[in-house]
Amino acid sequence: MKKKTRPSHGILGQNVFFFRLFLFYLILLLVLAGVACFFSYRQKTAELNSQSNMILSGLDREYRDITSSFWKIYMPLFEARSTTFEPVQAYFSGQTLTRALRSDLEYAMTQMILRDDRVDWMVLYSPQSETSCLLLSDSRQIQMISLDFPDLSRMTGRRMKILGIEALPGIPLKNETFAMACSVPTTMGEGCIIAGYRTTVFRQICAGYDSMLDSMCYEIVSDGDLVFSSAGRRAPLLNVQASCEGIFSDPEGGKRYVKASPCGDRDSFLIYSVLEQEMNRYVYRLTLQILLLVLLFAIISFLLYLLTLRVITREVNAIRQGLLRISNNDMATPIQGKFIQTGLKSIAQAVNDMAQRLNRTINRAHYYQLRQKEAELSDLQSKYNPHFLYNTLEMLRNRCEQAGVSDVAELITDFSAIFRSLIGSKTFVPLEEELLSTRRYLSLLGARYKDQVEVRYDFTRDVLRYGIIRNVFQPLIENYFQYGFDTATDENEIVISGKLLENGLMELSVKDNGRGMSPESIEALRIKLTAPAQDSKESYGLKNLQQRLKLFYGDECGLRIESGQEGGLSVTIIARTMTCEEYESSQSSLPTLMEEDFHETRYKERT
Repeated sequence: MKKKTRPSHGILGQNVFFFRLFLFYLILLLVLAGVACFFSYRQKTAELNSQSNMILSGLDREYRDITSSFWKIYMPLFEARSTTFEPVQAYFSGQTLTRALRSDLEYAMTQMILRDDRVDWMVLYSPQSETSCLLLSDSRQIQMISLDFPDLSRMTGRRMKILGIEALPGIPLKNETFAMACSVPTTMGEGCIIAGYRTTVFRQICAGYDSMLDSMCYEIVSDGDLVFSSAGRRAPLLNVQASCEGIFSDPEGGKRYVKASPCGDRDSFLIYSVLEQEMNRYVYRLTLQILLLVLLFAIISFLLYLLTLRVITREVNAIRQGLLRISNNDMATPIQGKFIQTGLKSIAQAVNDMAQRLNRTINRAHYYQLRQKEAELSDLQSKYNPHFLYNTLEMLRNRCEQAGVSDVAELITDFSAIFRSLIGSKTFVPLEEELLSTRRYLSLLGARYKDQVEVRYDFTRDVLRYGIIRNVFQPLIENYFQYGFDTATDENEIVISGKLLENGLMELSVKDNGRGMSPESIEALRIKLTAPAQDSKESYGLKNLQQRLKLFYGDECGLRIESGQEGGLSVTIIARTMTCEEYESSQSSLPTLMEEDFHETRYKERT
């Protein structure tokens, strides 16, 4: 027992395809939203990276310039003839600072400070002396102060050391500074020169850009000592010993994004850091807005989808009910209703017109059936006379054989076979069968002309497995014997050949060495073959064959008439390759007589 399928109810159930299409639209909308969020994230990240990279590049460039310019202050120690060399050497050699030596030392230190306007102060430190010489750039007066630098006491060679922002503990300064120190040459004594550089230029670089995030911090750290901090810290936020980038925990327990790279000397690092939570809020700031906008657009689209689907479903159901009525043979009730969709309105009108035409067609169907029966009876009656002719020919053949006239009996046999093939029911026959019928036809003509013509066949093996429409060679042979055959000679020759071409075509040709035709006559014949028939007499012969070939195979196939290379005429048939099995299969899929009548009636009513 067949299981009955329940019809789907509801708008969505009746329009599964549109619902899937809407789901695809939503997925596409989410994909576009994801792409928009991704590019928004990329843009905000690029903004942060661009600003941080520019600030880091400026800090690195300035810091490298300061570390390299320190040697401008230090180099006078090697100039023996300079005014700086002697008083500085006197201090580091342990000489007593007289008033004159102190004045010379103050002048020498002033000249050293003037070599770089970023220097805020300078100290000459010697572990052998209880006091150090301090000179501020704004006062230009030397001061003797007591400072202890335990790390500097172990400095050897001319390797520079950066002391950080706490280089002068207990000494009030107007500007925040960091210090760089380097030991003096051993020929001068023991000690080092310390120069304090203002960090104002670093702050100016950071202030040149609007801070995108409050927690953004730029630091310069050298050997664990803080050189500069944009956040105003007095100690390094992170102790970095190598280049790194990633998320790290700070001393305050927060997670920070950190990027560190070396700068200046080998012990210095430039560090950029920002709180991870604040950075994420900034780069994902537009994501929530985009998602809310997409959600609102999706809700509006869904409501419009339901409204449109309801209208379409109502109109489609009206058409479906009309088709159900037609299937139940109710063709008098048309499809009614107000249609908004122009296409559905046209379909409803077309269905109503179809129902009217179908009603008229059904009335005609009975008439067609009666005519078909009459045609069958007429066909049976027409077959009676050929049957009588076959019996008569068979009787004549037997009489000829009994009389010993075997050649006449053979001719009667060939004629009977030819007559059977001419009125046969098959339209499409194997090529070998067509050649056999052609050979019988040539035997009759050969008897008539007493073997004055030689017939040759030249067919490739692969072409013989295909079929051809019936009676294609007889008109060509008849045309040759009627117009091209020369009765005055015994060297008449006709060649029947066939071969395969490309693109599923085959070539069958009949060539002779007869009287031939002039080029003008051939051109006139070509025009005549392509022109429509004027009377019933033109439906036979070459024109009949041309029409049958084009009707069966299409316009690209047909006859090709040319002059032969050795005289005579060459007629070529271009046909498609088709086996008898393929032809029978194609015939089984043709519409029935009722369908043909319906389509023909519908076409006539349209025109």
